[in-house]
Amino acid sequence: MKTYSGDRTIDGVIVLVNQAHLLPDTSGAIFSDTGFEWGYDGPGPRQLAYTILIDHLGDTSRAKALVPRFVEGCVARLDNEWSISSADIEAVLNSPERTGQRA
Repeated sequence: MKTYSGDRTIDGVIVLVNQAHLLPDTSGAIFSDTGFEWGYDGPGPRQLAYTILIDHLGDTSRAKALVPRFVEGCVARLDNEWSISSADIEAVLNSPERTGQRA
């Protein structure tokens, strides 16, 4: 099981997977030219969602299709410092779709 984590530092954002740097994956889609972000829905959070999903799923087409659901269910809700596991990702992807609702 993988663990993804992120933090906002004085030098910018850092995103790790199993304590190794995770770089934006632009192999199938580019949502942001400026890198990762989180805590809202926008280009940076969508790039983070896409990159995590590609790493987790190993499938660019499926990752691209699931970006909106994963942003809404997870990435838009992350705090400045966060950590999520593969199991957390699966829980979001397997939960009933909620459009426009926030917990």
